[in-house]
Amino acid sequence: GDTVEFRTITTVPIVSGYTQYTYVIHDEMSAGLTSNVRSKDDVTIKVNDEDAKELDKKYYTVTVDPENANKFTVEVDVLNAIKDGKMAKGNELYTYYTGILNKDAMVYDAGKQDNKAYLVYSNNPHSTTTNSTPVKVVYDWTFKMGVKKVDGADGTPLTDAKFVLSKNEGLNLGAIDADGNPDNKTDLIKLIDNNDGSYTVAPAGYNGSVVYVMTAGNITIKGLDDATKYYLYETKAPAGYNRLTNAVRFEITATYKDAGANY
Repeated sequence: GDTVEFRTITTVPIVSGYTQYTYVIHDEMSAGLTSNVRSKDDVTIKVNDEDAKELDKKYYTVTVDPENANKFTVEVDVLNAIKDGKMAKGNELYTYYTGILNKDAMVYDAGKQDNKAYLVYSNNPHSTTTNSTPVKVVYDWTFKMGVKKVDGADGTPLTDAKFVLSKNEGLNLGAIDADGNPDNKTDLIKLIDNNDGSYTVAPAGYNGSVVYVMTAGNITIKGLDDATKYYLYETKAPAGYNRLTNAVRFEITATYKDAGANY
């Protein structure tokens, strides 16, 4: 459900001698992402990354692949933009667009979502031949967290504890029934029960069945973000135990590595 922002940086070429010039940014997002790009209204280009120099949309076109909505091109009319004084050789074009992590997003460390981009450009003023830059790849991950309820004295695994998850601390859950279902579900995170001991955070716009209450023992929560504080509230204790009175806070910290590194 998170929006992921992408940016490509390309350079305005020398166009002396050209009567036509190909300058096309190609982009493709993997299946764990849903591209938000449907038209040129979903793409912003800034010259030298200056807000005051946002390129008028009349200077570029956006085409989405009819067979793959995650694949699109941005074709920039550099000849006319240069002629009209909107850019100059050596300027950098910063092209912005977004995607959304969807229900097919892979969870670290089983996999990653990637976005691939490259530029196709003219290489000869006397012909229509082109070159392509190397493909650049960036990655996005979603994460998981294990939750295991044990006896504090001897570490014996416990079952039938019930938990809810939130990004907010100090929630008032209201009355809680015998099965651990709270009356007040405001600010609770909706979850998909995978029926295998794991739960996945429901993406924005998900229309399938969701739950709020997880049953532990030993469970895994998937689809978590990094740099986000989560709060786990126990709503039902195992038989013979008291329910936790305070939420358990946890946070996942991820460190970025350049493409090509071992992840």
